Amino acid sequence: MKKVFLIIFLCIVMSHGQASDLVLTQGYCNAYMEILRLRFDNAILIIDKEKHSNPSNVSYAYLLNYIDFLKVLISEEDQNFNTFFKSKPYREKLILAADHSSPWYLYSQAQMNLQSGIIFVKMGDYLKAVIDIKKAYQQFVENDKLFPDFKPNKAGLGLLHIIIGSIPDSFKWIPGLLKMEGNINQGLKELHSILSNNKMDESFPYLFNECLFITSFVTYNLAVNESNTLIFLNIIKGERVESELKRNPLLIYAIASFYAHKGLNDNALSLLSNRPSDLSYYNFHYLDYLTGVAKLNKLDKDARTYFLRYIANFKGKNFIKAAYQRIAWSYLLENNYLEYRKNLARIVLFGAEDMESDKEAVAEVRKNKIPHTELLKARLLFDGGYYNRATQILQSTKTEAFTLQEIAEYSYRQARIQHKSGNLSKAKELYHKTYIKGRNQPEYYAANSLLNLGNIYEQEGSLKQAVLCYKECLQLDFSEYRRSIQLKAKAGINRLTR
Repeated sequence: MKKVFLIIFLCIVMSHGQASDLVLTQGYCNAYMEILRLRFDNAILIIDKEKHSNPSNVSYAYLLNYIDFLKVLISEEDQNFNTFFKSKPYREKLILAADHSSPWYLYSQAQMNLQSGIIFVKMGDYLKAVIDIKKAYQQFVENDKLFPDFKPNKAGLGLLHIIIGSIPDSFKWIPGLLKMEGNINQGLKELHSILSNNKMDESFPYLFNECLFITSFVTYNLAVNESNTLIFLNIIKGERVESELKRNPLLIYAIASFYAHKGLNDNALSLLSNRPSDLSYYNFHYLDYLTGVAKLNKLDKDARTYFLRYIANFKGKNFIKAAYQRIAWSYLLENNYLEYRKNLARIVLFGAEDMESDKEAVAEVRKNKIPHTELLKARLLFDGGYYNRATQILQSTKTEAFTLQEIAEYSYRQARIQHKSGNLSKAKELYHKTYIKGRNQPEYYAANSLLNLGNIYEQEGSLKQAVLCYKECLQLDFSEYRRSIQLKAKAGINRLTR
């Protein structure tokens, strides 16, 4: 009898001491795909089924954390912030008790730390963000040493190398202090290698969508040379992406944003207007804001509908001021100054001032100066890629009574059109003129002219000239779009000096 009890006791001890499994089964991979499509309820049903089939596999902890992470980014609601940070420690404990020999062991921890780091950045808590991103970096690096062929880890490292390589000069001490290394080109190559690997679907079917999402923003924000744009355009023209876009609002957001920044407004508007919207998808109200922007860039009168829908439904704080500014603009284009002023007044009352578009809206209120209607039309049409229409408006605009700011803007609008039209010699001349006219003004025209001059010189192979432009851009004192312009200038220096 004692022997029987001893055997039972040993079995209980061994069962409690045995590490949990940590592997992404086919079911969990399917759940991962649904998460990236923002079909969270579907993903949870799959996860529950997998948990029932194999309760010892704790991969669900990472996937549930991913859902909460995306909810925080998309909704900005306090409830989702609280859920994420309340649940993360418990999920980390589950993973820490899992099989240490699995490549998912360090990878899952790294991803969860990277996610919380990104959320801390969004909250403006940069100290906590750095701590978690450092943890993620160390875990990704260690996992890469242990499992050099584990492709998901390459994607994580690629994103981190890009983040590290794009840190502004004012924070350049951080990588050295925390012993983190990386640059944008390195990270983008790592992502491109995954996107071009046709065999990736067999083991990691979700990885293509994840990398495609990241690559879209890096390509138009930080890796601006033409070859990177062509690589990305070639990727998104494939049947695979076309099929996925019919059921993936997250990719629609990414690729529509890419199209918008490249002046392909009709492409962006087509994606946004045909996005899936049934109840199986998590609400992504920012897509209404983007649709409004695309409509306004075309000078469509129904743009206001989408901005109003965004304001009514979104419970977060960002882009609310920007939405009211664009509603005001839509009335200004109709010469309705009363409604323009009403909506301008709402900018002060609602939303936050964290995003650069919101800061621009507040700056317009503080200036207390109505934008020149024809220059505004030219700007919007240019943003949409309608260069001929923008040129016609500029050519028919009388400039005799222009202020110094309007002279700089007029020259800047001409330069941007020439640049995008491929007339680089004329664009350089006009960018330089804008820099001279606007370097002592708070608007962004001079700084962005230097940034674009740097891009042209870089494209032409005049790397020293490009670096000089990027460095001078960082020296200018301006307020509008300061963070994004300086980030891109820093990225340019990073590309050419490492």
